[in-house]
Amino acid sequence: MNQDTPIPIHDTNTATVQTTLPKTATVHTPDPDFLKAVVTKLKDLEKRLENMKTDLHNINALFDNMNRDLDKTNTDLYNTNTVLFGPIYNLIVIGSKTNI
Repeated sequence: MNQDTPIPIHDTNTATVQTTLPKTATVHTPDPDFLKAVVTKLKDLEKRLENMKTDLHNINALFDNMNRDLDKTNTDLYNTNTVLFGPIYNLIVIGSKTNI
């Protein structure tokens, strides 16, 4: 549609009104300093996210180490129970069967 072509607007209560489209449009260009500030802020956020990613990786490694330590502690406790309480259990069971 040509920009100079009138656009008829019909209203049943009034006569037809003719209007035209504007020939130019205003384009607002953002302030270059504002754009630089946005880019700087985005780069800062990207660095912070990378640091957070590194921190989370380190925290995950700490939890892995803690889990290994807990597994070792659990194994040690099981072995201690077996060594200490196994013979006592056997004495109790054997004693109860033999009326000692």
